Amino acid sequence: MNKESLGTFYGVGLGPGDPELLTIKGLRILRETEVIAVPGSGRDVPLALGIAKEALGEELLSRKTVLTLGLPMTKETATLEAARECAALEIANYLDDGLDVAFITIGDPLFYSTFSYLVPLLNKALPDLTVKTVPGVTSLSASSSAVGVALTESDDTLAVIPATYGTDVLRTALSHHKTVVIMKLSGVMGKVLDLLDEMGLSEKAVLVKRATWADQEVIADISELRAGKAGYFSIMIVRT
Repeated sequence: MNKESLGTFYGVGLGPGDPELLTIKGLRILRETEVIAVPGSGRDVPLALGIAKEALGEELLSRKTVLTLGLPMTKETATLEAARECAALEIANYLDDGLDVAFITIGDPLFYSTFSYLVPLLNKALPDLTVKTVPGVTSLSASSSAVGVALTESDDTLAVIPATYGTDVLRTALSHHKTVVIMKLSGVMGKVLDLLDEMGLSEKAVLVKRATWADQEVIADISELRAGKAGYFSIMIVRT
């Protein structure tokens, strides 16, 4: 199929959770696009779709084709690659029919998002495809806003580290950057807290749970975190 006949593939960032943080452009694209693709797994209700529903309204969303993609939360490379191939194929079928598809993602489409993995697969399947990205407010911005702390000032440097990379990587980042944002804390919180205690940085850290959501929580005394779980949508900011 030629380029003029193909639909356009959009990556639309919804922002960190509050529907009011969806950009004007993002909202327009969602209103105009025939198909909305949303990452999901198993029986869980995709959180991204809930944000889109609140922003668009249930009646408008009901008139669109909602494509829920089976994209599991796993580190198994073979499983991930197979799931992404299947998701790209599903999306390509709609694009090949001339329909525009908006892939919605919490945060920004090019910041730890599945969107960036799907684009090369779709470009391979549909070489003439037009891909457009609508940036979204990141969880970093939302978390720093919740705390009221600047991420960078003057000549400060900033590192963003998924805690799952391991404590050696995190130790290096904490030693070389003024601000370190730690993501993906679920399951490794104890190790992160131990490292911060060891480096004398515990009092310089703050955790934000579910930034901009109705149940947002800011925890300044991170020692409290030893008694429970951080949760998937949790971010720690350490200003050294």
